[in-house]
Amino acid sequence: MNLKFLCKNKNKHWRVIALRCSIISKSIIRLLLIVSFLAVYLGCADGLKDTKKDPFFEKWSTLAEDSKGHTPVQQPKKIDLSTLAKQGSSTDSLVPAGKQLPTKKINLTMRQAELKSVLRALARSVNLNILVKNDLKGETTIDFRGVPWDQAFT
Repeated sequence: MNLKFLCKNKNKHWRVIALRCSIISKSIIRLLLIVSFLAVYLGCADGLKDTKKDPFFEKWSTLAEDSKGHTPVQQPKKIDLSTLAKQGSSTDSLVPAGKQLPTKKINLTMRQAELKSVLRALARSVNLNILVKNDLKGETTIDFRGVPWDQAFT
């Protein structure tokens, strides 16, 4: 009987110890959470203190605040109609003085092609460079057979 009594007391003793350990571990966990929260809070509050400003960054931030950007004012284009009337509609007005358009005969057939592609093909056929604005849009169909380049282009 003695042995049974000891075993029962031993089991109760271990249960009491386990219960006490769980209470202690919960207290330790709470304490650690509070300490870690305070450490984070106080660590983040460090930036609220007055710190010495770096003169290099202070100079550039002052320059950035003081500088003001500006955009040039768009001027409307002025076209003098009297000079256009004097020039007429000749093809010479398209070419700078002293230069003539090529007269090489070309053969070119394109169906429903983009206008930019057609102009580039015409320029490439006589080894010339051409600048085409990106805003140029449209499709065209051409069929040139033995046509002088200057007539095909104008």
